[in-house]
Amino acid sequence: MVILRCLLRQGLAKVLTHAGIRLGRPCGSFTKTRILRENRETVIRMLRDGNSIAAVCRNFNVSRETFSKFRKDFREVDEAVAESRRS
Repeated sequence: MVILRCLLRQGLAKVLTHAGIRLGRPCGSFTKTRILRENRETVIRMLRDGNSIAAVCRNFNVSRETFSKFRKDFREVDEAVAESRRS
């Protein structure tokens, strides 16, 4: 049953693609990490002011997993997190 479902999905995707219908997220579309990148200075300020990671995530409506990906990309965010944990 699962194999049949996968084959049907793949077949449907091929048909739609052949018909010129684009599947998936369009290039350059809005992502949750983009929200954090665009507000990087605000995120750093919030962390330095003593807000928790959970509070930052709630404020920007992103998951902790998304925040973790963002944190890995920006050293200054990681430093702000470490700073907030020390105080």
